Amino acid sequence: MKGSKKQIRPGVWRIWISLGRDEISGKYKYATSTFYGTEKEAEVEVHRLVGDREALRNRPDRRAFAGVLEDVFRFMEASKRSATTVYGYRKIARKHIIPAIGSKDVSKIGARDLDVLYSRMSEAGASPAYIRQAHAIIRRTLAQAVKWDWVKENVAEKATPPSLDDREAAAPTSEQVLAIVKYFQDRERYTYATYYLLAAATGARRSELCALRWSDVDFLAQEIRIERTLVYVPGSNSATLPTGVQHEGARGGGHKVIEKPRSKSGKVRRIALDDWIARIVSGQMNELRKAAEQAGGAPVVADPFLFFSSPTGATPVHPDHFTREFQRACEELKLPFHLHQLRHFAATTLIASGMDARTVASRLGHANANVTMKVYAHALQSKEQEAAVIMSRALGSGDR
Repeated sequence: MKGSKKQIRPGVWRIWISLGRDEISGKYKYATSTFYGTEKEAEVEVHRLVGDREALRNRPDRRAFAGVLEDVFRFMEASKRSATTVYGYRKIARKHIIPAIGSKDVSKIGARDLDVLYSRMSEAGASPAYIRQAHAIIRRTLAQAVKWDWVKENVAEKATPPSLDDREAAAPTSEQVLAIVKYFQDRERYTYATYYLLAAATGARRSELCALRWSDVDFLAQEIRIERTLVYVPGSNSATLPTGVQHEGARGGGHKVIEKPRSKSGKVRRIALDDWIARIVSGQMNELRKAAEQAGGAPVVADPFLFFSSPTGATPVHPDHFTREFQRACEELKLPFHLHQLRHFAATTLIASGMDARTVASRLGHANANVTMKVYAHALQSKEQEAAVIMSRALGSGDR
């Protein structure tokens, strides 16, 4: 029964309306009210409230944080935010945020609740960058609650997430990058050696490199064009492109990914190559031709993937596979790095060589130079100190 009434004294009725099962606790929720009038009038009020069940269910003063968070995720999906980004946010929320504050009314959450959450995440081994992602999710959710006038202030602004450690943007040295490349060359796993070398030389993202096709390489202009990305989102109906590589485990055997434009505007990023890197890319294309011959002359598709997992070139390598293989190599070589730090290597190397932030931003695909300056502030600071020395020398080192 969705609604009921009970007379508690003459002319006074207590009305109960079922609001359905709570998404967080699993228990049924009810809205209650006191009504003054006749039994017939009380019955009419019951029917009216039953008709307003949806509005009662979504009343601001009854909204738990998890409910607001779900609305925010839906808004992000509707605005075509990266499916990978939303999936990552949902994963963080499901693992850390919802268990801690999901059942709390948004108006009852304080800065201390958030600081306790961040502290527990840190004690569990979460990195500062990961915790700050959780903080960003919470801040955005509470900002929405402020817009809806459900809370007066965004208490996330008062919370204290951990500061980013300089190691978050640490980069391997040239010697360490070459040691990783050599690790795969010594094992005759040339596709991997090429992939990691290209990642370090271009600073391109994992998803961008996995999406490269032969048509994206222009040997005459000596550049590669970054037009698409290859992303993995579990359970996505948009995932139509199969992948398959040996030893890929549960995700292998044709696990599907999404191939999509790199940017909503369709803007293409061009990254220059020198003769050496161009020859290495050409060698990777020859690897596909060899694979096709070994498969009995399998026909190569018209525009194959540069990093392939089938002898026709029609099937790309799953992005997670490159991450996992890189981690295995670093563990054997006792190097404390993850795949994304090859991107940091590209950025810090260019900055250290005196390249301006705008050019570095363009090569990395940052929206603007401000993003580059923020992420690599430590590298830019070292250049600032070098600039001070240069100016001092130009002015005679202060000898007057």
